[in-house]
Amino acid sequence: MNTATFKVRRTDGTNSDLSVYYAISGTASNGVDYETLAGVVTIPAGQRSALIVIVPLDDVFVRPVETVILKLQMPPATTSATPPPYRIGSPGKAAAIIVENDGPRPPCRLLPDGLFHVCQPGTNGFPYRLEASGDLLNWSPLCTNIVTDGAVHFVDPDATGATFRYYRTVSEPNAPTD
Repeated sequence: MNTATFKVRRTDGTNSDLSVYYAISGTASNGVDYETLAGVVTIPAGQRSALIVIVPLDDVFVRPVETVILKLQMPPATTSATPPPYRIGSPGKAAAIIVENDGPRPPCRLLPDGLFHVCQPGTNGFPYRLEASGDLLNWSPLCTNIVTDGAVHFVDPDATGATFRYYRTVSEPNAPTD
């Protein structure tokens, strides 16, 4: 069974733990289609990142591709005098798909909820940066990652409503590893 992993990073000091809050949405249900996520992840003191792992749950129903969208949020307000412990950078949200464990990998396509599943063959271990453009002239980075299972797979949480959206992968030899 494959999992999806979201990495939350911080750029400021690492002297203390940092709790980062997130909302979960999509067509898959938290605790039903994948192991329950709490809506908060803690980056431990001394560390620059923490992982949020989507672990699909096996079920008896055959379902179409389901999506999980994770969107970073500001922490609940404690007092108006307290500055927030973090700012949300870019990207502030990410998505993944859940597919049947005995079915074929889904093709590149627009998903029922308006997200787009980007996929293309790749060499395992190849570090890449995925970029998107609406005009083929101006490109914005979406993520950095390393090819696994012989393909680049990315679910674009910002594809909804885009008239045109093009994607490309670029070699990223300095892809972050922490």
